[in-house]
Amino acid sequence: MTPYLKQKWIWVGVFSAFVLIVSLCIWGVVKASTAKSSVDKWAESPGTSGFINLDEVQKSCLDSNNSKTENFEKRINEIFEGDNLILLDVQGRERGFLLSAIEDLNKNEKPDLVGTSGDEVVFQLEVLGSGPNNAKLTGKGVNSDFKSTFTYPMPNIDRASADNYYRTNGYYPYYYSYYGYRGYRYYTPRRRYRTMMVYRRGYRSSSRYRTQIISNGRYYGNYRTRYPSSSRTFSRPSASRKSYVSRTASSPGFKSRLSSSPTAKARSSLAKSGKISSSSKSKSSGGFKSGLSSTARSSSSRSSSSRSSSSRS
Repeated sequence: MTPYLKQKWIWVGVFSAFVLIVSLCIWGVVKASTAKSSVDKWAESPGTSGFINLDEVQKSCLDSNNSKTENFEKRINEIFEGDNLILLDVQGRERGFLLSAIEDLNKNEKPDLVGTSGDEVVFQLEVLGSGPNNAKLTGKGVNSDFKSTFTYPMPNIDRASADNYYRTNGYYPYYYSYYGYRGYRYYTPRRRYRTMMVYRRGYRSSSRYRTQIISNGRYYGNYRTRYPSSSRTFSRPSASRKSYVSRTASSPGFKSRLSSSPTAKARSSLAKSGKISSSSKSKSSGGFKSGLSSTARSSSSRSSSSRSSSSRS
């Protein structure tokens, strides 16, 4: 080989190596940017923030098909877009009941009302008596600007059938206060927790869930107009919410779970088709920023760095 050709091939090799290095750098930047974007979208999504369509919740209260406690639980979890289940705690009152819907942030499969438990109440339904405007639906957490008073109809009850149902299932088929048992209390049973998880997994792969997301999108989009001070509420997530986001973002396999999330896939598809606002425009949660994305990114980055260090050692 002549010196000229030898020198030429050396330069070709150097140039090829340079192109390869630049390509790898660009690929790394794109990959990191994509990962950052998916983490941000998850952290700022309505479900991660605990945001729920309370207009749909109120409508479901009035639907006779949902007067059974278990049906109402199921419907609430159809509406909610978060990764966790919403569980119920129903307590007796003098002339009615107080129903608390609690997101199971600590994943212990039971509704915990205590503030230090790690769970968070997303709304409460209080019913007193049977007259006009006997019900009050109040948002909690980021939903706390929502308050609605309405008339809650009491169904006709077959007491004998209800007692038989209780003996078989361990709880009454309707909210206990209908029977006048002051002090009766209902918690979502653990056996129903697992049943609801299986049901919701199938539901979120259906067209019904996509329709629900579109309905939720309209609610989220109009929320700030209805409640002008809600942006301040939304920007102050609770300590329990921050802890949940940090814990989840640092868990093994977090980013791979994001890519396979049925909610993320449905939202992305609907945004591309223009049926909901793009989360990149921060309108999917009513235009609010919860500040949870910085918490998620920080935890996710620390976790990735820690795992990289461990693998090298």
